[in-house]
Amino acid sequence: MNGVALSAAEKNRRERREKRFAPVAASPSPSPPDDDDDDLDPPSPSPVVGRSTALLRPFLRLTSLPDPRLVRPVPVLRRSLSLVQQVYRHVPPSALALPESGSRRSRELRALLASPHVASFTASDWYDWTCSELRSMRQDLAVQNVRTALTAEVYETHARIALERGDLGEFHRCACVLAELTPEEREREEPRQHQKRKKRKRAAARQIERHRDEFAGYRLLHALVRNERGDVHRELRRARLLRGTGCAHALGVAAALEENNYRRFFALRRDAPHLSGWLMDRLVRRVRKDALPVLMGAYRPRPGAALVREALGFEDDGEAEEFLKEHGNK
Repeated sequence: MNGVALSAAEKNRRERREKRFAPVAASPSPSPPDDDDDDLDPPSPSPVVGRSTALLRPFLRLTSLPDPRLVRPVPVLRRSLSLVQQVYRHVPPSALALPESGSRRSRELRALLASPHVASFTASDWYDWTCSELRSMRQDLAVQNVRTALTAEVYETHARIALERGDLGEFHRCACVLAELTPEEREREEPRQHQKRKKRKRAAARQIERHRDEFAGYRLLHALVRNERGDVHRELRRARLLRGTGCAHALGVAAALEENNYRRFFALRRDAPHLSGWLMDRLVRRVRKDALPVLMGAYRPRPGAALVREALGFEDDGEAEEFLKEHGNK
């Protein structure tokens, strides 16, 4: 520097500094995925083409590049989804009355239920099994970069089942992916369906719009449950762009909460469309606690159990009386 010779120690210090700030080379092996790697971009440099014919496969996290021999192509995934949907609808399996001969779907279902490892499944075990199978389908779709009507159907199925079982974490992951799917991707069909596309296109468009409305309503209600203002404002903007039953209902719930209009809230709860009631149940305790001071101030010396039952949506006077005893003197 300026003609001054550098000492050996100074040269070593500068070399170490250059190495410290040099760009880090990418690791040749992928980092360990988290529990949600089925919804992430595939780790392979290009989408794989699945060759597996196995209908069922439990979910396993990817720790290396996907093996095409273990990945199911779209036609197999469609059959897998149909099988899992049928199993879930008919749990417990003892309620199934399947003919000895019939469609391929019946034979596949009978073979599954005859497996020794499912004979002692409880309701919780069946949900875990269903969740694992649907996650493996999501993973196979992701590594093949498939974003079509089948993708939407897999995620919608999983979101609805998770909502019914109160698994809001899994529901949230599915709902976020559905929010990112464009209408064009939802309309995209597999090649085998092209021959009937003209006949089905209008009906499919109506169904897509209904499902977009349904899940936009769910996302708004879920944001209200989480009570995060940023998420609520974002989902309010999205819901106002749609005009279906689900969004109209969720917007009404949001307005009722904002105004502390408990009577309107419980009226909307009685008429909740689709599976919105499952999410509204998560809001009930908050609404009742916020409404009680209003009731206590309006009815002196104390509102009766019958009035509280009618106003706050209790099943009977006994529940209302217990609620008054627990919270009435606070």
